[in-house]
Amino acid sequence: MPAWNTDFVLNTPVMVHPVDHCYRERLDHLALTVLTMHLISGALRTKDPLPYYMPDTMMSLRRLVYGLRDHVDAQQAHERLPLVYYLATISAMEEVSAELLRLAGLTRDLVGVDAIFRPAPPNTNLPHII
Repeated sequence: MPAWNTDFVLNTPVMVHPVDHCYRERLDHLALTVLTMHLISGALRTKDPLPYYMPDTMMSLRRLVYGLRDHVDAQQAHERLPLVYYLATISAMEEVSAELLRLAGLTRDLVGVDAIFRPAPPNTNLPHII
């Protein structure tokens, strides 16, 4: 590698995205949103009941916002400008999460909810005990 490339690479400051510390929360929220969409679409497609417990996308979004809020409080005022686009994305995701909750409720009305404990099917081969 030529010397000028080495100097350029070694002297270039590393830019860290202002919300990299919330990576795990962003990943959790995205995964729960996609999982909820998959469960709802599968229930509508197959007419099977929804699971009794569904992922809570609003709670995962709340955890993401709290993590971001703690980070923003620690930043200086001139460092907060890059967060504007991210906050707009969170606002849009809040609307998506609210609509997913509404859609899950409507889907429950259409196809029902799977019971936590299903009764065992009657077995006619066993002798009856009095």
